[in-house]
Amino acid sequence: MPDYTGNLNLAKPIPNEDSADIRVINENMDKIDEWSTEINKKTKGATSEVAGIVKYGTDVSTALEGSKLAEILGIEYGGVLNNNNQKVAGKGYYDTANKKIYKCTTNTSINYADAGYFIEVSNNDLLGKLQNLLDCIPYVVTNGLEIGKVYDTGIKYPLGKTLWSYYTIVGNAFIDLTSADYSTDKFRCNVGRSAKTGNIQFSILEQNYYGNGHTIYMLFI
Repeated sequence: MPDYTGNLNLAKPIPNEDSADIRVINENMDKIDEWSTEINKKTKGATSEVAGIVKYGTDVSTALEGSKLAEILGIEYGGVLNNNNQKVAGKGYYDTANKKIYKCTTNTSINYADAGYFIEVSNNDLLGKLQNLLDCIPYVVTNGLEIGKVYDTGIKYPLGKTLWSYYTIVGNAFIDLTSADYSTDKFRCNVGRSAKTGNIQFSILEQNYYGNGHTIYMLFI
């Protein structure tokens, strides 16, 4: 009575007990052929390292090759974050809880995105940070404002931001209102935050053609 293999159930005649049987050999061949046909279906587009298990691609039910993922992220992909495996500084890890990629900054084995060990590097998060990096708020200065008087713009001072610069535009020229080289004898003003309302406020120190009816562009970072 032959033994059988564990995966394909191929018959293995026992030496000195079983005689060669063409029918058994043919059955084994048929099983191997059937198995190879299924493998060919599964491995179309896959690599030899994962033959028969994973199909690479960008469609649903396919896996993105690690080297391609690294190209997209700009860092080497280290795997899933939510396990107790060692995470290596400099590699990217996928958090299955919030569907984001994090870069490990310090070697650790924790299984959640602790800010002390990981920083977000998902494209959408980075785009949001870039979009919020600089705020430009315009305000039109009307004619006849009183010199030295403080005016409330009614515009909230951006939370967590710092006033970096403010300027106006005359023709094709940018007039830097924070620089004496440009603002003196043209249009000078102070811009700040009202402690009472939290709004942007300003006062006119001096104005002529460059100030009347023009727009102050305030840059916050």
